[in-house]
Amino acid sequence: MTRAVFFKPMNKRLNIELVKSAMDSLGFNNSQLSERLAVSRTIVGEWLAGRKFPRPDKLVRLGMLLRLPHSDLVVDDTPLAAVVNFRKKARRALTDAHFADALKKAMLLDLIADYLPDGALEVPPVLKRPSLDYAYIQKAAAMVRGLAGKSVTDLIHYSDLVEIIHVYDVVPVPVFWGVTSSRDNDAHGIYVESPRSKKEWMYINLDSYLLDFKFWIAHEIGHIITKCTCDADLSEEFAELFAQSFLFPEEMAAQAYEKLAGLDASQLVAEMIALAEPLFISPYTIYKSVNSYAAENGLEQLDKLNSAYVAIKKYVEKKSTLIEKLKSDSKRPSAGEDEEYLSPEAYVYFAETYFKTPIFDSLRKFLGETSRGDGFLQSLFDIQAVEAKELHYFLTH
Repeated sequence: MTRAVFFKPMNKRLNIELVKSAMDSLGFNNSQLSERLAVSRTIVGEWLAGRKFPRPDKLVRLGMLLRLPHSDLVVDDTPLAAVVNFRKKARRALTDAHFADALKKAMLLDLIADYLPDGALEVPPVLKRPSLDYAYIQKAAAMVRGLAGKSVTDLIHYSDLVEIIHVYDVVPVPVFWGVTSSRDNDAHGIYVESPRSKKEWMYINLDSYLLDFKFWIAHEIGHIITKCTCDADLSEEFAELFAQSFLFPEEMAAQAYEKLAGLDASQLVAEMIALAEPLFISPYTIYKSVNSYAAENGLEQLDKLNSAYVAIKKYVEKKSTLIEKLKSDSKRPSAGEDEEYLSPEAYVYFAETYFKTPIFDSLRKFLGETSRGDGFLQSLFDIQAVEAKELHYFLTH
């Protein structure tokens, strides 16, 4: 799942009157609030008395719980709040550690922002009034496809998604965070918008399955085009529906419905896999998109997948990961390289060649001028100490 997160400096104060009003409206007392936020009643009392300010992770959860945007929750705000969207693996829940780590990443990214080349003079407009209306989302998906020169029925390649990221002046940060939730960092990706540096960044997990990668990048683009023009819940639902429509638009869904309607779960999976294969998307994206089409047109929903969903999961996992696809597409000699290991040189090559990211050139300048050590890279990329040392050496020599 993806969730919008707002981090707040500690020198600000809560809008106590509004917080208390929201508590009353939602039926929360101090004890219930402390239980939901996993803090003591004493701490809640200190917040409401104005003597203490919540930690960043607690502030985020407080706003979500009381349905208050950051701008209402905090008094005398300054434009220093970082907005973060997570794409977690296997629907893992977000924890305080995730929030704290994202805040640290935002701060580190701000340090190198001045070393980036000048960004685009202008970017496409964001949606003024995002809506969950089916026709509206189809128009939004067609608009964004147009940014990559794609019609509503063209195949979306992973490079098209990267192109759209750059059109919106978002800096790609390719990383290796493992393919399962039990390895390394358990996020597929993180999107960071920093008003402090006025830069936007997208961590991209090269270990993601290619079909999953295409969906969550499309999902994050859904967040990018809504920006802060809607609340977190609406933004999340919009992004989910947008990704389905972007990868499998109404025209495709209408044709697919004719083939899929009335099939049982096992037949559905087989047919959806056949439809998904040439498009390089997950069959589940087709399932969701076709059901959205059916709901819009008053048609019967497709049969529930239930246990048949396991076959879709296995299909996705049999496909290559993003880095495996990049290796197969690459003309770069790889003789003698360990299949499970990429040298810093190869890592930077793939990142710069396929994602056109300026982050490593910026890091070369930053590290040269500031003499920062490998610990900076270890925190920035969530990599092991030995990997950080090797990357640091490569970037500084």
